[in-house]
Amino acid sequence: MQLNYYKLLAKTSSNILSFVYKARKRVISKDSTPTTYKQVLKLPRDKRSKWLEAITKEFIQLLELGVFKFLPRSLLSSNRKLITCRNVLKVKKEAKNRPIKYKSRLVARGFMQVEGLDYTVTYASTSILPTWRILLAIGAVLDWEIEQADSIGAFFNSALREEIYMEIPKGLLDLVASNKAIYKLLLEYSYNPSTPNIIKLSKALYSLKQSPR
Repeated sequence: MQLNYYKLLAKTSSNILSFVYKARKRVISKDSTPTTYKQVLKLPRDKRSKWLEAITKEFIQLLELGVFKFLPRSLLSSNRKLITCRNVLKVKKEAKNRPIKYKSRLVARGFMQVEGLDYTVTYASTSILPTWRILLAIGAVLDWEIEQADSIGAFFNSALREEIYMEIPKGLLDLVASNKAIYKLLLEYSYNPSTPNIIKLSKALYSLKQSPR
C-alpha cells in the first residue's frame, strides 16, 4: 500500500512538472527572453528583428573563426551519432532595466556526446588559491603593477582532437534563404545547397565535454 502511494506521488509530481514546463514554453510575455527559435519568430516585429540580428551575428562570428564547416550528410559514417545544438539568448540591460544589447550564443548539447568516441579527457588543470597568493605577494614585494585580462572567445582558440558532428542549428537555413550575404558566406565553408548538410566542428564549442580543456 505504501509503495503504491509513493508511485502515485512520483507520477503526480512528474505530471505537474511536465505541465509547468510545457506551459512555460508556450507562454512568452512581452518582457521575457525567448528560449527557442520558434519563440523568437512569434515575437513582435521589433523584438524579433533584434533577436534574429543577434543570432545571425553569432553564426557569422563562428564561421569566420573557423569553428565549424559543412559536410554532406551522406559522408557521415553509420557508427557516428550527430549531436544537436541551440541558441541561448540573453538581454543585457542597463541600470534602469532597459535592454541595451541582445546576445545569442550557440551551445552544443554536450550530454549527447559518446565517451571514448566524441571525447576522452575532460579535466582541465587550474591554479589553486595559494598560488595566486604567492604571485600577489611577489608582486607586492617587487612593486609590480598587477593586471588581469579576459580572453574573448577563449573556447574557439583550441582545435578539437576528436571528430564531432552536429546538426545544423535551427533557424540557420531560414536566415540563409532571406540573406544573400550569409548564403555566400556558407558557400565558402563547403555548404552544398543541393544536398542535406551537417556540421563538422573544427574547434571547441560551448558546452562540449572537452571545451574547458
